[in-house]
Amino acid sequence: MRPAPVRAASPRELVAAVAGSAPLIEVTGELTELPTLRLARGQVLRAAEGGARLGFSAGNDGIGLAGENEVTGVAIETDPARRAIFVTTSRAQPAAGRIALRDLLIAGQLECRLDGDDRIDALDITRVHLRAADTIARTDRPQGNGVACLQGAITVWNRIPGHELRLAIEDVSIGAPDAPVRGGGVFIAGTVGPGGSRIWAQHVRIGAVYCDSTLPASETGVICGGTFVLPGARVVQLESSGPQVSFGANAVPIDNWGEIDEWIVGGAVTTHGPNAVAIVNAGRLGRLEVRAGVETFGDGARACAVYGPAALIRLASVTTHGAGAAGIHIVSEVGRLEVPGLLTIRGRSGAAMVKGQIETLAADGVHIGRAGRVGSVAVPCIELADPAGMPVRDDRGA
Repeated sequence: MRPAPVRAASPRELVAAVAGSAPLIEVTGELTELPTLRLARGQVLRAAEGGARLGFSAGNDGIGLAGENEVTGVAIETDPARRAIFVTTSRAQPAAGRIALRDLLIAGQLECRLDGDDRIDALDITRVHLRAADTIARTDRPQGNGVACLQGAITVWNRIPGHELRLAIEDVSIGAPDAPVRGGGVFIAGTVGPGGSRIWAQHVRIGAVYCDSTLPASETGVICGGTFVLPGARVVQLESSGPQVSFGANAVPIDNWGEIDEWIVGGAVTTHGPNAVAIVNAGRLGRLEVRAGVETFGDGARACAVYGPAALIRLASVTTHGAGAAGIHIVSEVGRLEVPGLLTIRGRSGAAMVKGQIETLAADGVHIGRAGRVGSVAVPCIELADPAGMPVRDDRGA
């Protein structure tokens, strides 16, 4: 039998209910100036009615979770640079079990980072809008391909050797057109190597994402992703609906370094910043289909850079505006490349960042590097502004 709920209508009542390990806590009204709350294992916190809001004092994190927790139906607000929801652990009781987060409006980072003896097995994130976050100052960043990676507004990072976290994300959105989050959007990472940690997801469904790297144009050692799947993570089906938009240098809206069987992008993909490539694959990718336009505004901002194998890449249309912003740059293996609409390159040759190094790239439609290979290409309509550019440049001389 489910326990009777403990109603909390004031900060004092909520703090007492959490400290007293009440199994089921129902929040009513707007509770502000809260201290950090750390739910014990098994505690459930939910809204008793619409409009429930938890506001945390300046400088405080929000709600810590120890496992077997549910948080449902509330607005949670911290300073953008703090964690609104996070996994908490102690030597006496490491985090374990499952966590479910549903119907939430959040300001502050949602962080599920597993370390030490934590054993969270499953994380479900459903109908969550993260309206504000700032992860720029987080110095704990994974590294690879010559760069470090900013954390995301939603960060799921399993760092426990040999452990697998099962992840489900449904109907999640990040930021707004006039208020992008600072740093990355959705960040999913495990670790690689012998005894590496894993994240496994059957379905990840994400709506609109707006993020801003805030990085200067001179930065070549740090990047961020709008939706970023990193090594150690595998997603069977990933869907991105709504606009996927980034601002700032090195901010990549669609970025895979892990393993994705199928990624369908329903909304337009747009970047505003130098070296802000719209799409990067540096992992293993089955099918990627972008059903709306891909457009970049920035020097070195290619539409698509392929550093890892992909079976199929299909982009509805492509437009780049900056210098050194080729349409599609391939330095790995692609089974088939399709752009059924117009591929337009409006800039000229120039400097572009490739895996943390600055190179000079021509303003080509499709550029196949010496290490690249493409089984078949169907890109019938290419327009170039630079007379020195080529519709398809193949450095192998084939």
